[in-house]
Amino acid sequence: MKDFDADGAPDGDWEERDELAWTEFDWEQYLRQQDAAIAKYLEHYEGLEARPDRIDESARLMGWDEGDWNSENLDEVDLDEMPEDWDDLEPYSVHRNPVYVATKAIFSGLWRRIGAFPQIPDPAVAKSVIGLAATCHQCEDAASLAIHALDLGDYSMAVSLFKRALRGLNSALSVVATIEASPAAGCQEFATAARLRLFDLREICLRVMEECRQEATRPLEDEG
Repeated sequence: MKDFDADGAPDGDWEERDELAWTEFDWEQYLRQQDAAIAKYLEHYEGLEARPDRIDESARLMGWDEGDWNSENLDEVDLDEMPEDWDDLEPYSVHRNPVYVATKAIFSGLWRRIGAFPQIPDPAVAKSVIGLAATCHQCEDAASLAIHALDLGDYSMAVSLFKRALRGLNSALSVVATIEASPAAGCQEFATAARLRLFDLREICLRVMEECRQEATRPLEDEG
């Protein structure tokens, strides 16, 4: 990292500034750590696919406790191989939010299955898969924006955006049912896996929405 400076600043203007600015390399290293956290969660999640508590157990294996899922404590993610000299320097960003990590991981696994879906000559199935991809993209976008709003403390906006994600997830489930109805090979297996992930994403959204509603209605504490 390097001392923060600005081109053209008069001499001495920054002499009292002790803050450090991250370089592109620093941020790239940081983002790679967050990518590793997403991959780690996905590994746990898919290894626990048969368990009904896979969401919570994956979170436990990540080192998160119950408090990490609520809106008051969303910045404690245990990342493997974090450089020791970053302990006091690493900033917080939405990439470390457990809700972001979990939803991004599950969407990632869903995208992988959509991408690996076999080529089926049935045009109706092909159209459904394309429609599912478009709907999932909208859902992921809405969920990411909701988590950004959550991080900013705008709980009502977060709820509104999560509701958009939920509407999309419900639509995606309808598309999955259409795919499952096809007798073509691979459709039933794909539908089962996709439905499981879509329902888990719904569960996460519903949990966080409830937390957000509680926070939005909580009386403000007296500053004095």
